[in-house]
Amino acid sequence: SYINLTSTFIELSLFDSCLFYCNKALMLMDTTKKYEDLGLIYTNIGAAYGELKKFPLAIRFTQKVLEIYKSIGLHENTSIAYSNLSEIHCLIKEYDKALQYANLSEEINKANGLTDNLLKNYEIKASIYAALNDPKYEIYYLKKHTALKDSLLEQNHAIQMEELKTQYE
Repeated sequence: SYINLTSTFIELSLFDSCLFYCNKALMLMDTTKKYEDLGLIYTNIGAAYGELKKFPLAIRFTQKVLEIYKSIGLHENTSIAYSNLSEIHCLIKEYDKALQYANLSEEINKANGLTDNLLKNYEIKASIYAALNDPKYEIYYLKKHTALKDSLLEQNHAIQMEELKTQYE
């Protein structure tokens, strides 16, 4: 499908090709209905424009994604959209907006136990505070990132050990 192609082109850094196939996919969809596939296409369009340094377009499409995911109740995707907006605003040195979006993402991540997203969220917040030349909060979020990462690694290790134990019994 065109949607899979667009994701592949993003990974290959072929952003013009991604945009071409996103537009083809949009022509085949009912864009008046808000659903996950439309959100994915808009996510890829926003990402492609971001990589092409066309930040106003990246923001516009990422905000469209956010509206879709919020309206259909996809918390994880909503959190990711907020994180993406945070990163874009950080790139264009709009740090207050970047922090607002990062905080919204963090709230969703904590409320829904989205630890992988929370890990990324702490990394984003550390980079915002680094850009603001605020080492106190930069270090604070780097420590939170490291502690959470270590915790996740320990959990994964324990799960793998249990699986091995079960496998060899």
